[in-house]
Amino acid sequence: MKNLPIPDTKHIQPYLPAQAFPILKEWLMLFPCILKIAPGRKTKLGDFRSSEKGGMPSISVNRTLHPFAFLITLIHELAHVKTWKEFGRHAKPHGDYWKANYRLIGLSFLNHQIFPSDIEKAFRKSLVMPGASSTRDEALRKVLNHYNPCPAVYLQELEDDAVFSTLNGKFYVKGSKRSKRYVCKSLTNGHEYLFHPLTEVNLEK
Repeated sequence: MKNLPIPDTKHIQPYLPAQAFPILKEWLMLFPCILKIAPGRKTKLGDFRSSEKGGMPSISVNRTLHPFAFLITLIHELAHVKTWKEFGRHAKPHGDYWKANYRLIGLSFLNHQIFPSDIEKAFRKSLVMPGASSTRDEALRKVLNHYNPCPAVYLQELEDDAVFSTLNGKFYVKGSKRSKRYVCKSLTNGHEYLFHPLTEVNLEK
């Protein structure tokens, strides 16, 4: 990972919508942190680490995200920085203080023609009740996926009895939906497992 000067935003120019720079710089001047551009990670889009021994806190965002997803992830992590500086370890990671800060920072990026209208609408709605990750907001996740160079394939899009593999390389057959999840049979051990409709999969032919 590469450490970037803060609040200088010129190093992250390739990763963000251009119109976001002035607003982002203001927030980073108020809440400076070490910003790291990370390689693509399957388990997380970004993360936050509090400072040790009086140093600055740090955040990282995956370089593989398209600019709009990168910005929303950065807003998420910057809300952690603000919350940590205000409340230290007394605030829950995604509790009420973080939600209020995420909402405050997020709203400052709206109405500036930074996002396409569909993303702005979904993002604005997600700020009403922020989740621990943008991937948990189905509407926001779907609309952000439309802007991926190689859009993800979600389990709910497959036909019944389709064979698919998950990101960890395991193979299953899609079954019927039970309540809010799909019952899928493992081709390795024959056991059945429940999968969220928005699980990212690879369709096997």
